[in-house]
Amino acid sequence: MKNHKGQIRAVAFSPDGHWLISGSDDGTFEVWDTRTHRKVMGPWVGHVNAVRAVQYSLDGRLIASGGDDNFLRIWTPRFGTCVATIEHPKPINFLSFSPDRNHVATACDDWLVRVYDLETHKLVSTLDGHLGRVRCVQYSPCGAFIASVSTDHTIRVWDALTGALVTEPLRGHRSFVSSVSFSCDSQHLISSSYDQSIRIWNVMSGVCVMGPMYGHNETVNAVVYEIGCVQFSRDGSKFLSASNDGTVRVWKVGTWEFLHSFDHAGTGVNATAFSPNGSSVLTGDVDGDLRLWDANAGQMIRLSKASF
Repeated sequence: MKNHKGQIRAVAFSPDGHWLISGSDDGTFEVWDTRTHRKVMGPWVGHVNAVRAVQYSLDGRLIASGGDDNFLRIWTPRFGTCVATIEHPKPINFLSFSPDRNHVATACDDWLVRVYDLETHKLVSTLDGHLGRVRCVQYSPCGAFIASVSTDHTIRVWDALTGALVTEPLRGHRSFVSSVSFSCDSQHLISSSYDQSIRIWNVMSGVCVMGPMYGHNETVNAVVYEIGCVQFSRDGSKFLSASNDGTVRVWKVGTWEFLHSFDHAGTGVNATAFSPNGSSVLTGDVDGDLRLWDANAGQMIRLSKASF
């Protein structure tokens, strides 16, 4: 099965877990069926340079994409139709839908977070405060907050309605902050950094309540709650961290213990995501390969190889 012709920069599951989407340096993104493990749509063409961000809206009715061509594009998943194209001043590093699907926030190289109204397609807010490129942005599950991280080594938490800072910038990482994710109750943040560490923060107080946590041997690109990248799971019991060291690590929330890892055989992992029910993990790497894993057993379910 053929896949992208460049590094995979972004991955996401649909809210019902039936579909997954991948965005690549080749300027395309593709949609896959998680039940048959087959590509069902794509490549969707619209961006002329790398796609760095893709995300489903919470109701699954829209997909947003952004990248190096300075455009934010909104698509309908059913037909793959681009229904809105919004010009952006600079490349988009990351994006996030508001829970009510009314807005999209973007992270940009010009140090700003921008919020767009999806009905009017107009810019409604600019969050100005970072002193370096904004690498990641996330709406909280409750919709009240927006978190952003930057090469200025800080995490900032904003009031989504007023655009004001909720607390002083969160400081502690010793290098660029690469990724951020909210817990399912919106009370905590998890962040990852080029300093190879992960930290847990209280949203309202800005206090680091756990960390630094180490385990990766190179830059942590993403973190996801259930955590290159960091991310929490939807039930808040686990998080993922993905790194240039070629591994994705699964951690337990509360005890913060390391559970197990997925091995990309030394190939750096750019993006990762939990399925909505927490049973599967999706990863995309610098070789353009897409992998689906059993989240509990740590075993690979499916490998889709790049096509070069």
